[in-house]
Amino acid sequence: MLGEIRMLSKRLCVLSMACWLFWPVGLHSQSRSSTIVVYPVKNEADSIEENVPATFGAVFAKGDIPEGFTPAASDASGHSIPLKVDVKARNADGSLRHAVLTAIFPHLAKGATDEVALHLESKQENAPTERCELPANLDASVVLSSNGQTLTTSLRKLVDHQRPDMWLSGALVCEAWFVGPLNDSTGKPDPHLTARFGLRSYGANRPVRIEIDIENTTTWSLRLTQHFTMPRLT
Repeated sequence: MLGEIRMLSKRLCVLSMACWLFWPVGLHSQSRSSTIVVYPVKNEADSIEENVPATFGAVFAKGDIPEGFTPAASDASGHSIPLKVDVKARNADGSLRHAVLTAIFPHLAKGATDEVALHLESKQENAPTERCELPANLDASVVLSSNGQTLTTSLRKLVDHQRPDMWLSGALVCEAWFVGPLNDSTGKPDPHLTARFGLRSYGANRPVRIEIDIENTTTWSLRLTQHFTMPRLT
């Protein structure tokens, strides 16, 4: 799997998908007064894309999405597009405050722009539970050198022995997080470094995004001196 490696302080991120830029621009005109907010979208790939998933965070003012309602989405032409809403926080009155949204665009030409326009929709009281499918037999590993020792960790081992923390869950998108130690050649875990694997899937035969964070949560420990080199990812 090809990806981009970026070292950010003590965090290492591996992204396997192209970047999409989202920024709310408000309403375009009075004719769209029922629209809550509009997010422009641009296809930065070098080809035409079909059934393109776009996942982003959204915040709402108190009362924008009242309790009993949910956001629904349309594109720039006014056609409805699939939208998954993972609620993360609500205001005191029950209205939606923060959510992670996933929209699916049926077609985006090279360099084309579109939009996600949100409006209110009544929430289904007994909506069916959506299935969450994670890819089978997927693996990723990290090998790094720390204070002269080689440390390793593997996503596959964590998947086989750990219940994940589900950040996103549903038919359109799943994101599961696994946390584990980095072990030396004898199997002993490093006392300071841990690895977090974030696995995002958009369903069978669709792109998979893997994020790997290497964390040192004891930065301010007394008499701690730790050096590690750029990890090798497989």
